[in-house]
Amino acid sequence: MKVIIVLLVLGLTILASCTKNADNPQNTSNIKETWNIMYLKRHSIVRDISTVFGQTLDQTTEMNYTTENTQGTLVITDSIISVVGLTYTVSSTMSIEQTLNGEDTSYQAPLAFTFPSTNSSAKYFLLGSDSMFYPKGFPYTNPDTTGLQKASWGTFNLAGDSLVLLQFANTDPFLFPIIRDTTTIVLKR
Repeated sequence: MKVIIVLLVLGLTILASCTKNADNPQNTSNIKETWNIMYLKRHSIVRDISTVFGQTLDQTTEMNYTTENTQGTLVITDSIISVVGLTYTVSSTMSIEQTLNGEDTSYQAPLAFTFPSTNSSAKYFLLGSDSMFYPKGFPYTNPDTTGLQKASWGTFNLAGDSLVLLQFANTDPFLFPIIRDTTTIVLKR
């Protein structure tokens, strides 16, 4: 009798764990199509310490914005993700916290630009059911980064006719400038 109860409990545990995982899987084949880019939301922090002519500047620049007038598409195939005709405008403020030789010289500055129409592609690999890896970076470079294409990764969430990509770009924490950059891309079929 104890053996039957143990087997029953074990069977229910396995069934419950399988059901839990089956409730939320993302069908990754559903992301492979052409998506309209609705907007991008970006949070970026760049920190740099430099010394020039005996003057030491410790500066952290933080940007947080949502794009406007966003146009373009994102095309996802089996192994390539392409940005087609991406353009947008930004009108925001950036915060610059800095010290020059230990004296606080922090300020805020306007952040306004138009990202010119861009076409670009990059190879990607799926990691599990909700993550992507880009060996040479996501297929466009933000206008204020170093322009170096480094490996990056991101997650995605597919819900009905909406796909949200969350992209991460980080540099080596021991090299300056240190860049932490997160971009959320909201897409619709």
